Amino acid sequence: MCTLKDREQDHIIWLSLDISTVSASLGLRHRSDIVRLFDEILLQLEFYSNCGLTILIPAFTFSFGAKKRFDVRQDKPEVSAFAKFLFSRGQKRTVHPIYSFFIIGNDKDFLDNINTNCVGQNSPFRFLNSSRASILSVGHHPISTYSSIHDIEYILGVKYREAIQLEGTLCNSIGLESNVSSLFFARIPSICEFSSVTVSCVEKLTHSGIITCSLIKHGRSFLAYTLNMHRSAKYILRNHTIDSPLVGSFHSKSSNANNIFLDSDCKIAYKEDFISLVR
Repeated sequence: MCTLKDREQDHIIWLSLDISTVSASLGLRHRSDIVRLFDEILLQLEFYSNCGLTILIPAFTFSFGAKKRFDVRQDKPEVSAFAKFLFSRGQKRTVHPIYSFFIIGNDKDFLDNINTNCVGQNSPFRFLNSSRASILSVGHHPISTYSSIHDIEYILGVKYREAIQLEGTLCNSIGLESNVSSLFFARIPSICEFSSVTVSCVEKLTHSGIITCSLIKHGRSFLAYTLNMHRSAKYILRNHTIDSPLVGSFHSKSSNANNIFLDSDCKIAYKEDFISLVR
């Protein structure tokens, strides 16, 4: 019998896995050991999917803008080793030119009717931000994988990004091709090299329980975080103001005036959380 305690709270789990942290914790060094670990993770994910969970693993392909073509059968994910492993195993993958996902679970077709836009109504991120979905981030801070923040920025109408149309060819799992146009909320390079939530936002999401953290003890311990996507989106949209921004942009030629939570901040926060939990 499955007893996964949060199966009623979160039907959709976006899994982000830092394999370097997990493999180090388990003392794995050789490629063959990593492959066996991936096989075991996949087996466990299939088990938990029987609890009623639908598990998503990002399989993003940012090269669509340049290549102007995406073939779900041939284009490898450009994001993680685990995603590339799932590609080699022929795992079910959604057909989206940029933000595709591998899906594990009984409800493998639930994203099939999502359109090819990256932001906006009926886009993958709008759907997930509005659903009972959570990011489960293992081995790193969840803000480092919080890509759906860009749809929240789109709703807020931030000035450091602009909506553009990316056009190209989409090839589905049975080889049928179609011409597509994808709405993408792109950075304006002259003023934005990176955008995300602010340091203040992370503090408030953590304080309100929208971001939670647990210590996983197995060999060398590591952390697992959850971020409730619907509650996070709702909180940011309701509370973001010009005077107290919860999202913002960063450019290396200007000061980080909005105190954006950068990748370096993710690493620092992870280390601090780890120290506080192992004490």
